[in-house]
Order: sequence, then structure tokens, then C-alpha cells
Amino acid sequence: MRTALFILIFLQVLQCRTAAQDVSSEEFFENRIRPMLAGTCFRCHGGERVSGGLRVDTVDALLAGGDSGPAIIRGDSAGSLLFRAIARQP
Repeated sequence: MRTALFILIFLQVLQCRTAAQDVSSEEFFENRIRPMLAGTCFRCHGGERVSGGLRVDTVDALLAGGDSGPAIIRGDSAGSLLFRAIARQP
């Protein structure tokens, strides 16, 4: 559940970021989000293996998404596929 909370916080930050906030949201992603994704998602969605066309190693890749659509949706954090997957929601 802690991972889902961090993802939700990241998505909230991403939704309202401006050009001036890009650095802080990138830092947040690199320091808090990427390590969690690397520990749980990267083996199937990063490096040489890219299951479902989804990469989780950059914010841009999460925004672009994979075969099922964007992994994160600005303005709809709880509806984002990434959040629903981590929170184990259908």
C-alpha cells in the first residue's frame, strides 16, 4: 500500500506541475518513485524486456503508456492504470 501512496502522490504532483516545477517532480520521480518501480515493475517493463509495450523507467514513458494506453493520466490519478495496477484494483 505504501507504493500505491507514493505513486498517487507522484501523480498529483505531475498533474499540477509547471515548467518551474519540472525539476522538483523529476527529482521526486528519481528519488521516490523510480526505486519502487525498479523493485517491482522493471523486470517486466524495463531494460531489454518491455511487456505490453510499457516502460516504467521514465516519466515520459509512463505518460506514453503501452498497449493498454497511458500508464498515468493527468487529472485522474486514481484512474491511472499504474495506480490501479499497484493498488490491485480492476
